[in-house]
Amino acid sequence: MDLTISITSYNTKYVLSETLQAIIENTHNVEYEIVVVDNNSSDGTIEYIEKAYPEIILIKNDENRYLCYAQNQALKIARGKYFLICNSDMYIPENTIEEMVRFLNNHPDAGSVGCVNFGDKGNPQNLAYVPWDVRTFSQIVTQNSYVLSRFVKPKNTAYRELDSSLATQTVPINGDAFMMCITDLLRKIGGYDEKFKLFYTEDDLSLRILTNGYRNYFLNYAHVYNTGGGSQSTRQLPRFFLQKIHIGDALAYTNKYFGDFRYCMARIILYFDLYFIYRLVLFFKK
Repeated sequence: MDLTISITSYNTKYVLSETLQAIIENTHNVEYEIVVVDNNSSDGTIEYIEKAYPEIILIKNDENRYLCYAQNQALKIARGKYFLICNSDMYIPENTIEEMVRFLNNHPDAGSVGCVNFGDKGNPQNLAYVPWDVRTFSQIVTQNSYVLSRFVKPKNTAYRELDSSLATQTVPINGDAFMMCITDLLRKIGGYDEKFKLFYTEDDLSLRILTNGYRNYFLNYAHVYNTGGGSQSTRQLPRFFLQKIHIGDALAYTNKYFGDFRYCMARIILYFDLYFIYRLVLFFKK
């Protein structure tokens, strides 16, 4: 089998139905399977898939396991040579998946491949995701601190400009909203690091692909559209709780890539920041 398409879902029934329809209607000449991992949705997602797409492999979790754990569940049972990590709110046009599979077939040095991700199906000028550079320590701390971000505005060097004159580019980081990888390579590096829940996941995955001797490629001639509905899954979480996850993932990334001293610095700054936000919320609730 050529490809396993893995989608994590949490209360995104409507956009997921459009994503599945687009995959089935627009993917040709590729032997694939679809695995949906549902994180205990309450919007009828499970019932919908079981009725409309009985051929889809459905993994039903009894609680929200978040992205990394859920994707690893799909990776364990994947039969495809390649593994496509796909958000539940993607519109995939014709030829996109075929082009990415073809590229991996022809480039044995490629560990992952991404493509242009437009932010709105009706507005192709709205570019949502492009490849980005490795984040610096100061970026991570400042961007995750409510207090520091009010005083320090570091230049956002994460997102990089696309060179439209090139059909393909090698990049440090591919976004995992729509990212195709070699299945055996993902298994070799242990899949997603489950210390992360929702954030810095593509940074960590891409860097581990690089350290194992492979390259991350980006295709300028293939594209998908992010319809935005998948973000509803995070909006359903309480804001303070979501910020806590964001800080936890930032600290996990800092600990993994910047050493003990910087990790301790970040921990002090960000947990003080979290406490400040908590007190601020309590103040305004009075």
